[in-house]
Amino acid sequence: LDLLVIMDNFGNVIGGDNDQIVPGTSLTSLLAVREALQKKDNYTVESVDSVGFYILSAAPVYDLENEGKILATVLAGFSLEEFPYLVRDSYNVESAIFCETTCTDATLVDEHGNSMKGVTLNNPEITSTVLIQGQVFRGEDHINNEAYYSIIIPITCKNRIITGMIFIAKSIEKINAVRNNTLKIVIPIVILTVSAS
Repeated sequence: LDLLVIMDNFGNVIGGDNDQIVPGTSLTSLLAVREALQKKDNYTVESVDSVGFYILSAAPVYDLENEGKILATVLAGFSLEEFPYLVRDSYNVESAIFCETTCTDATLVDEHGNSMKGVTLNNPEITSTVLIQGQVFRGEDHINNEAYYSIIIPITCKNRIITGMIFIAKSIEKINAVRNNTLKIVIPIVILTVSAS
């Protein structure tokens, strides 16, 4: 658990484990909090102001002696900050997380070696496919003048609202190198097998 916040029955912070979320701050801008205050089960993937992009769930705390009135609300979350690095290290691909069209964390760097965190995606085909239609984008994309084969998946909340994207890509140059090395091994074996027949 990367985030835990206790709020009153109006969504105002009482306390929590993050110094950037100070007591008195209203968190009703978060869909998870608004739904909890309406007594709805929820999970969302949202940007928590100045803290990061999280998988969130909020739940009301009821006063059972007072007809189930909401006394407080608890917000819990898991940060997506490390997700791109886990994907890269596990599958040897590049990865990024986007809150809508803004990159919140990425393994990719720009031509100067700077993180692509904060960069805005300006590809209308991808944003239409993923953020508007809710479909997976598969295809070629260019990043820093290098061609990548990309798979971009919508991040969807329980209520089917799309809040972001997961980007996974492999350099086409690396894909072609693996294919060419494989062919260098397979073709001689096939020729030897056919010749021996």
